[in-house]
Amino acid sequence: MRITNIHRDQFVTLVKDQPFRITFGRSQYDITVLNQTYDEVPQGERVALFGAGGMLEIAVNKGVEGSGGGASRLFGLHVQDPVRVELRGQRALAS
Repeated sequence: MRITNIHRDQFVTLVKDQPFRITFGRSQYDITVLNQTYDEVPQGERVALFGAGGMLEIAVNKGVEGSGGGASRLFGLHVQDPVRVELRGQRALAS
């Protein structure tokens, strides 16, 4: 799991009902849907959701055996790597 510094309030204020894209790493990993829970996507699928603290989280549903995530390992993400939320091709928020 990769927890960003993008808070739900910031996201809602800027994105509203507009189409968005969460980008990180390679473009094949981009996410265009927010989920409420991990179980809303199949095992092994990437997921973006807001955690209990209200921060945007990027994860893989049961992506690592014996663990409930694995985004850092599977996507090659590291601390301080940028995660961006873009609106219609323009950057809106960056982590």
